[in-house]
Amino acid sequence: MFRFPSVLVFIVAVFVTASGYADTVTFQYGVNSYTGVQDTFLESDAPGSHMGTLSPYMYVGYSSSAVMRGLIRFDLSSLTGQYVTITEVKLHLTTGGTSASLSNTLGLYEVASSNAAWGESTATWNTLNGTTAWTGGGGLGTTGYGSLLASAPVNAASSSVEWTISDPTTATNLVNDFVSGANEGFLIKAQNETFSGSDNWIRFVQATSGSPNVSLQVTYSVPEPKAWGLLVSALLALAFHRRRRLADV
Repeated sequence: MFRFPSVLVFIVAVFVTASGYADTVTFQYGVNSYTGVQDTFLESDAPGSHMGTLSPYMYVGYSSSAVMRGLIRFDLSSLTGQYVTITEVKLHLTTGGTSASLSNTLGLYEVASSNAAWGESTATWNTLNGTTAWTGGGGLGTTGYGSLLASAPVNAASSSVEWTISDPTTATNLVNDFVSGANEGFLIKAQNETFSGSDNWIRFVQATSGSPNVSLQVTYSVPEPKAWGLLVSALLALAFHRRRRLADV
């Protein structure tokens, strides 16, 4: 005899297995024809100069005369409709040199939506596109970006740097902004930008250097189609059982 409790147990088991599965995709410039990366840096002692196409590097940190901050953006439009939750985001950059006494921590932030229109070949310390001033002031100031997403320590021996965003809510909101929003991109800045007697900077190889030095890895979860199919079958079985019970009354 087909009993209600057994159907209920089956449905609970299906819900457990229907939690979904994870997948990971890596957006890496120059791999699989992907070219959807824009990167540049802003320099306080050259407030009207755009650096995105003038240098093969993105500088972050400070010298005796300047503060330098990096900007990078990835085209994630291919993720549209592919995920339910983003579980982790990793940004990886390759180092192209450092100051001799480098010792700092680099923070990763989301650029404010009001500054989303920055251009790789037009952004300067003073403006986001050559004409419009940054919200927050020069170099995005202290308010032209969001809360700290991740941080990474660096020193003169750092050959690469990686930031990991592991909070699912933060990661999902971030990717949602990049996929269906304005795609503001990331700001990378030293958490200590005060000159204290020696230069403290790191430079990263830009995406267009000709080798895959820049990557963004996104891990996400999606519903397991087979599990949801089992769930539908279980619900149909429950409905059939209830119909039989009513017919026996």
